[in-house]
Amino acid sequence: MQGNTLLTSQGINALAQANQTGTLAKPKTFSFSSQDTTPSATLKKEDITPWITKEITMVSNIQNGNVEFTCTVQPNESTQEVKTVCIYLEDGTLFSVSNITGIGAGLKQTVKVQIDYENIDGLMDFVNIDADYYDLNLNMLDA
Repeated sequence: MQGNTLLTSQGINALAQANQTGTLAKPKTFSFSSQDTTPSATLKKEDITPWITKEITMVSNIQNGNVEFTCTVQPNESTQEVKTVCIYLEDGTLFSVSNITGIGAGLKQTVKVQIDYENIDGLMDFVNIDADYYDLNLNMLDA
């Protein structure tokens, strides 16, 4: 399953503010929607109608301007088809929007969203994510 992901203008502004002020953007939740949405930088939180919102369950590949967010919806929570996936910051800012080929209701839905943005690892606070698992590339650390 593949889709297109786009940072919203609010998401880009949050990263720019983090760069200017040193106050890191804090990714918090995924939302899943059955509506067909074309990713656009101008989309706002009000434009998306999610059927479930869940905490980010994993953050990985935090290196070289790339980060991957993962969230899983269990079969008993999966009441509708997934066509749009959004990531929100802790303050409710709609950070990114992805459209995907629909995932059927009643199935375990594990979605990974990759974001490429210069220095994203220095602009986001991954430490405070209540994730079940962190997959950091320890090979990147100096000995």
